[in-house]
Parts: sequence; C-alpha cells; structure tokens
Amino acid sequence: MTTIRCVRPDVAITYTHNEIEGQKRDARDGGGFYPKRKVRHTRILSKEDGRWLIVSHRIMDDKEY
Repeated sequence: MTTIRCVRPDVAITYTHNEIEGQKRDARDGGGFYPKRKVRHTRILSKEDGRWLIVSHRIMDDKEY
C-alpha cells in the first residue's frame, strides 16, 4: 500500500507498507535468507526540471503493521 502526500507543488512524501520475502543475507552475516518481514518505506521526492527525483529514502522494519 502506498500513500502520497504533496506538501508543495514540487515536493512530495510517499509512505509504503509491504512484505519482503527471499531477501539474501550478506555472507558476513552468515549468508542464507532473511525470514519474511514487513517493512515501511518513506521517500521524499523533489520535482527538478519537470522530473520527480527521490532525494531521501528510509526503510525500516514494521513491527506493528
């Protein structure tokens, strides 16, 4: 699920909630795969020269999804 909020005509914030499955662990962390998990993404977008660009992106586990 994604929600988009325009805070100005040239700035928007998106919130995304989803599940990730099959993400590989780094070999330094023992390899293998992470268990299925719920995550949240928050992105800040800025409109530059007519194009929307992601200027910030945060990903975190969602414990209360």
